Amino acid sequence: MSCTPNEATVGENINISGYIALTNEKPTVLIEYGNATGWYPLANVTVDSNGNYAYPWTTEKEGNYQIKAAATISGVIVESAVQNVSVNPKSEIWQFTNIAIAIIIIAAIILIAFYAKKRKAKSR
Repeated sequence: MSCTPNEATVGENINISGYIALTNEKPTVLIEYGNATGWYPLANVTVDSNGNYAYPWTTEKEGNYQIKAAATISGVIVESAVQNVSVNPKSEIWQFTNIAIAIIIIAAIILIAFYAKKRKAKSR
């Protein structure tokens, strides 16, 4: 199993994918994430006809996580190696920039409306 990229920002996707050598079964893969408090399910995905599986995990919270996958094949639970991923917080500068752009746009609309009203009053 692999996680690409292994470092992301909150809101970005980490693509989790892997391969299972198929028998006559087409197993469902349980993808889980873990941290200091335990393991939690992310998704159940079905392998394709070639044994591949994939899941795009949209990150929601910053932190360091471990990702693993498990499938039951012929009654035996098979687990992948654990992959480490880091999810970083969104940059505060981008949040400030978005607010500043919104303020500038609103101010421009007010100025245009004021100028148009003033111009209309002069033409009478």
